[in-house]
Amino acid sequence: MSDLIVNSIYFKRVNKHQKEWVDDNTFEEIPFVVTEIFIDKKNLIEHLKKFELPFANKIERPEIAGLYIGNDPSNHLEKTYNLEDFTSNSQIDLFQCEKCMSAICPYRLTFNMRKEGKYIYWFNFQQTKTNYPYLVPPYNNKKSPHQKLMEVKAGWKYDEFGPFVFLEENYSLALKELRQTISEENRF
Repeated sequence: MSDLIVNSIYFKRVNKHQKEWVDDNTFEEIPFVVTEIFIDKKNLIEHLKKFELPFANKIERPEIAGLYIGNDPSNHLEKTYNLEDFTSNSQIDLFQCEKCMSAICPYRLTFNMRKEGKYIYWFNFQQTKTNYPYLVPPYNNKKSPHQKLMEVKAGWKYDEFGPFVFLEENYSLALKELRQTISEENRF
């Protein structure tokens, strides 16, 4: 029987800004909040960047490796807080595309989550196509450069990424701490 490697996890609420069009000539800085996930004290996006870099290098686009942004902390909690719901393999949105920064990007990085005994498993990472249309220019039948890149990433295989295993007690504590940061923010 192989030894089970247990990972540590920490969630961090981070304030960010993005530029959005106000009119045809003006951008406005829009504040938003994301969840950064740290596994074994390293940002999960950095783990992904290292894993995706060989794929990105093959197409001579190393800058697209790890090109993700976290989901809103409230959305993350809603999907992962009730651990009793994860007795089977539940698919969870992990990150959204940093390029369009849209929760309705047609592709997103997902994983399956399962609770088994005192452990929480994250496994089966993959690019998942949604039913959302591309809402980034051009708004016609031509594929945007963003769409082409996302379709390339959709072919990447994540079979050797993960799995990550967490003690339920530590996982629950990390989620509780994230919930507290959201509650503190909402008090002001």
